[in-house]
Amino acid sequence: MNTLQVIETSTEVEPTTLFTYDQELSIRLIAMNNYGCSDTTDYSEPVDGFTEYVELNPAQVFTPNGDGVNDFFEISGNFDLTGCVTLYIYNRWGTLVFSSSGNFASWDGYTFAGVEVPEGVYFYVMEINGMVFKKSLTLSR
Repeated sequence: MNTLQVIETSTEVEPTTLFTYDQELSIRLIAMNNYGCSDTTDYSEPVDGFTEYVELNPAQVFTPNGDGVNDFFEISGNFDLTGCVTLYIYNRWGTLVFSSSGNFASWDGYTFAGVEVPEGVYFYVMEINGMVFKKSLTLSR
């Protein structure tokens, strides 16, 4: 685990900050009152890696048949990664048939040109903030 020193100060009652995955978290709280009296406390703990906090739960089968149920292959989970996700969909021959990036990683079963792809097994590569996840999925109409 790496140690990264970032010094931030705040006069807010409930301050917030972002911490880097896989780093040591160290916080020093200095509380002061209007009379110049102060008290200090320190807190430290390791911050786990990205995959320890984020559960990626994409469906292994999706059915883009227009019935309103499971019509999209979507990357979702217990996280908000707005702008950090890129999704690539490949057919069984390794040809890229679709990609999505930005705010929403989703596939509706169509190619870039809007052509419906046939049923079968496809492979996806998902990049999240520099990390790569590779798995397969089945499209069934």
